[in-house]
Amino acid sequence: MALDLPHIEGFISPDFASHKKNHRHLIRQSLFQKMFQLTNKPFYEGLNILKPPLKFKNYFISISHSKKIGGYVIAPNQSIGFDIEETSRCKKHLYEKIISKEKEQQTEVSILWTLKEASVKSLSFLQEKIFIRDIEVKNNECSKTFHVRFKNFRGKGFIQKNSLFTMALVKIL
Repeated sequence: MALDLPHIEGFISPDFASHKKNHRHLIRQSLFQKMFQLTNKPFYEGLNILKPPLKFKNYFISISHSKKIGGYVIAPNQSIGFDIEETSRCKKHLYEKIISKEKEQQTEVSILWTLKEASVKSLSFLQEKIFIRDIEVKNNECSKTFHVRFKNFRGKGFIQKNSLFTMALVKIL
């Protein structure tokens, strides 16, 4: 399963799943290779700890993994966030923890959860504590995209979902 978005590189693999002993090493190794392909420069700084915000040259990077799958995305010149969850893990009781407006209850919980998690990552450049409940998500009725808002920041969210996994990517506009 891959996110089909222009100007965004991504790689998803069961090898990056959190139940694998060396999943962090494999993600780093794959990122090193991909960043070298994109920039023709070695990419080592800042990857000992895989925590946002990750940036190299003008590329923003976001990483996510669940028990069974993991991956990362890379985008030039724009802050992005990526999240992947096992759809079955997102239960209705999460609504109480994450909704910011009653209208959000109309959005499926796995979609809402991954969009908000990806939003937090895309806003990591703010270097401030962001509460998932403070992020507003609105479905764009005309397409399969979502509008995301936090304070003065606006973003666009994209979802890919199947019976096993829900993936979200949010880019700040």
